[in-house]
Amino acid sequence: FNSAGRFGKQKKLIRIESNDPDNPQVIVTIKGNVVLPDAESSTYPVLHFGQTKYNFGKVEEGKVVEYTFKFENSGKSTLKIKDIKTSCGCTAALVSSEVLKPGEQGTLKVELDTSNRAGKMSRTVTIESNDPIDPKKIITVYADIQK
Repeated sequence: FNSAGRFGKQKKLIRIESNDPDNPQVIVTIKGNVVLPDAESSTYPVLHFGQTKYNFGKVEEGKVVEYTFKFENSGKSTLKIKDIKTSCGCTAALVSSEVLKPGEQGTLKVELDTSNRAGKMSRTVTIESNDPIDPKKIITVYADIQK
């Protein structure tokens, strides 16, 4: 059981199949309580964004708009960005650095292509990292696309 990114009460099931005709399947239940480490003594990385949402407001259809989010590793060990996923092909994201030492800062540039779109919309960027407490951060951008 990998407890990274999980805390609180957890329950997992293990299914064991056999050739025993009387008992072809046994289910074993594992329960546990994952607690957060003491922040003062912890040595894990922490991905911290000062801002996780941005509204472009009214945007003329066909324009590509961009915004740069700032983030830092506020933890005590090296932060590694593992993956960046966008919710739509109309959204692109570029990170300044995939590895940050404790205290280092980086940027995430998010571009939104409004071509062939209309009305209010929101799109997300998911950043996966080795931050054990919050391994997936979600950044959201909004726009009101005008024809």
